[in-house]
This record gives sequence, C-alpha cells and structure tokens, in this order.
Amino acid sequence: MKTALKFIAKIWITITSVLGSLFVLGLIALIVIGTSSASDVTKYPTHTVKEGDKEKIAVISLSGEILAEDISSDPLSFSSGVISAKKVIPLLDHVMNDDEIKAVVLRVNSPGGGVVASDEIYQKVKELKAKKPVVVSFGDLAASGGYYISSAATEIIANPATITGSIGVIAQFPQYDELLSKVGV
Repeated sequence: MKTALKFIAKIWITITSVLGSLFVLGLIALIVIGTSSASDVTKYPTHTVKEGDKEKIAVISLSGEILAEDISSDPLSFSSGVISAKKVIPLLDHVMNDDEIKAVVLRVNSPGGGVVASDEIYQKVKELKAKKPVVVSFGDLAASGGYYISSAATEIIANPATITGSIGVIAQFPQYDELLSKVGV
C-alpha cells in the first residue's frame, strides 16, 4: 500500500511539474507572439479592399459579440466570433487615413456586447463618416451594440429577415428591503 502511494505521489509530482512548465512556456509564447505583429492592421483578414478603376472601397466584417478585447486563446485570431474594440478601432483609423480608400462597407452581424466597447466603436465610425461614406450591411443579426455602432454610418442596408434593433441596457436592481426587514435589518 505504501509503495503504491509513493508511486502515485511521484506520478502526481511529475505531472504537475510538466503542466507547470508547459503553462510558463505557453505564457512566454503568448507574450512573444502577442507583441510581434498583432498590431499590424493591414493583416486583418476580414479587411479587404475592392479596387475599381480609380477608387478603392474597404470592406470590413464585424461579426460576433462586441468586447473591449478579444478573449480568444489565440492572440492573433481575428475570427474568434468577437468584435474586439482593441482591434477594430486601429483598423478604422487605418482605413480613415488611407486616402486611396474612398468609402467603407461594414458588414455587421452582432447581438451586441459591452457598452463601452460599443460606444468606442460607434464614436470611431462617426469620426470615419465625417471623412468618407460608411455603408453598413446587416447580416443575420444587428441588435443592441451591433445596431448602435451601425447607427453612426452614412447608410444602413438590411435584409428583411435580419433581426434588427434593441439599443438599450438591461439592468437588474434586486430589492432586499422586505427580506431584510423580516430578519430585523
């Protein structure tokens, strides 16, 4: 019995040591990869430029929940189902300052998300609209923050089947006064 316990303890120590080492190596890799070329907005795969005879139009797909940062496990992932304000705002700045791009199409497919992140993107779309036309094309869903960021555009185009609307905030305010009065508080 004692030998079996010692054997199990050795295995456990080995496993936890290996996992700890892998965790540390993983963190180092994330830091190195995350600081390399993640900020290069020209590599954003959902950002394409359609070239005409003399003009370019940027097409940017914004699909997923709106958050301040992309919380996916891959720091370079742009297709994790998250609209990351941290990634979208520099991209919109890049498009806004590129004089060859004459207009922008935002393809929005989002149920909404964070209030602050939605407002930051809304403000950037509003700023972009002051410099060049911004047309939003709704996908299956453009609700809450997805609808809000779109409302800053020059024009919105939606399919009749698109679920659209609902700019708002749901806040719960539990009332414990009756419960607390029963216990004398």
